[in-house]
Amino acid sequence: MVWSPLKRIALRSRSVQAASATAGLLGSAVLLALISSCAGAGKPAAGPSLPDEDRRFLVAPSTGYPLVMRPAEGQRVDEAFEELILEAKRDPALSLSHQLLTRDPDSHLATVLAAQVAFLDGDFSGAAELLMPQEVDLSRYVAWQLLLGRSSEKLNDLVSAYGAYQNIASQSRAARGKTAELRSRVVQILAQRVEDDLQKGRAEDAARELGRMESWLPEETLTLESAAAVAQATRNPEAELKAVAALSARDPDNRSLAERRATLELAVGDAGAGLRI
Repeated sequence: MVWSPLKRIALRSRSVQAASATAGLLGSAVLLALISSCAGAGKPAAGPSLPDEDRRFLVAPSTGYPLVMRPAEGQRVDEAFEELILEAKRDPALSLSHQLLTRDPDSHLATVLAAQVAFLDGDFSGAAELLMPQEVDLSRYVAWQLLLGRSSEKLNDLVSAYGAYQNIASQSRAARGKTAELRSRVVQILAQRVEDDLQKGRAEDAARELGRMESWLPEETLTLESAAAVAQATRNPEAELKAVAALSARDPDNRSLAERRATLELAVGDAGAGLRI
């Protein structure tokens, strides 16, 4: 099943909140045609069942919604979700998401429901793209972030997956478990990106990746090493000293670290400490 028409409906108003009614109706017509074509092709109402390993990442769309929710809409969406998950009925969920997104292209609950259908259809890229753009802060929206994380994992985008799980780790056991599972791999990926960016002279890109490391994984040795490398490349001796001092404290017998710290202390830090080292 092709998901691009559905994406256009869900994304249209996020990029420009005052999207015209004409655009919304056009997107609705496209999705309606999509649903009709699926039915016309003889696709059964029941969709694929949810593998047990994915079950904990698909929760009722109202779960953890951080904004004001219309109670009736939340109930309808959650009921459609239950039919989708427990009975594998995809068409009612797809139809309801079409109705709600036609009325309000910014409906987050309907967007999650549509993304869940895409996920169950095996369209992980479509699910992730539906959930990626966020005009408002949905970082604490459990149903949204769980599905974004799992979809990103399926696409082997572990950095995006980790970021989504990290957002709700304090609210979800499944997300918390994934941050622990992916931690070492993600810090290695980010450290490699920093190294590659620095080798290619892209200091700003390296600093951006370092920012993720320091936000998500501040105590990791690779984060400190990357911080020292970026600071040296951008001629920021104070930041380099901070990182080198922390690394040296972890590995006091490392002579090269000690020598570098001494040099930095003499230049921008505690000259007495530099001399003692």
